[in-house]
Amino acid sequence: MANAPIDGTKTHFGPGVIMMAAVGTAVPVLTAAANAFTNSLPWAGWTAVGMTVDGLTITRNPASSQYFCAESYYPVKIGFTSDSVNGATVLSQVSRANLAFAFNGATVAGIAGTGGVWATSTGAASGAALVSGLSLPLIGAEVRSMLAWVSQDDTQCAVLYQALNTASLAPHMAKFPGAQEIALAMECELPATNLDTQGGMYTSTQVEPYRHYFAGAS
Repeated sequence: MANAPIDGTKTHFGPGVIMMAAVGTAVPVLTAAANAFTNSLPWAGWTAVGMTVDGLTITRNPASSQYFCAESYYPVKIGFTSDSVNGATVLSQVSRANLAFAFNGATVAGIAGTGGVWATSTGAASGAALVSGLSLPLIGAEVRSMLAWVSQDDTQCAVLYQALNTASLAPHMAKFPGAQEIALAMECELPATNLDTQGGMYTSTQVEPYRHYFAGAS
C-alpha cells in the first residue's frame, strides 16, 4: 500500500507579523537557529502594521498564451506573456504610518507622520497635543513601499521589494461592532537593483520583485 509521508511540522498557521518600510530600507541578514529565524521584530527601520482582518495573502499571477498550428488541435508552444505579484491584506489598526502606506506616501518622514504627506501643528505642540494633517499624494507623485512578512512560527519570511497600493480605500465608519479598516493591495514592480544580498547569498544584479525565505534545512 502506498502511503503519503505525513509531517505535521510542515503545516503552518497564524497571520504572523506584517511589516512595511520605505523603498531602500535594509532587509537584515537573516539568522536562524533550531529551524527558526532569530532576528528581532520588527526589523530595524521597518514598521509593524499591527492587526489585520484576515492576515496576508501573497499571490503570483502569471499570464500565458498558446501558439497553435493548423496541423494540431493542441498547442505547439505555451509561453508566459506577463507576470504580477501582489500582497493583499486589510488593516484593522489605523495609524499615521499605516495611512501613509495605504495612500502611497510612505517616505521615511511620511511613515513617522512628520513630513511628506503629513503637515504638523507649529509651535510647542507635541505628543498628545500634536495635530497632524494628511494630504493625499496626487496622481504621479505616489511613493512606492516595501512589504515583509514573518510567519507566526518564525520558520518563513517573505519580502516584496517595491510595491504600490492599488486598492480602493473606503474606510467604513459605523456603529460597533463595525470597525474602520484600510485595504492594501500591494502590486509589485521590478526594482532597479537588488539591495537584499543577504551578506553575499545574492548579488546586486539578482533583481526580483519578491523573495521567500525558509529557516532550517527543510
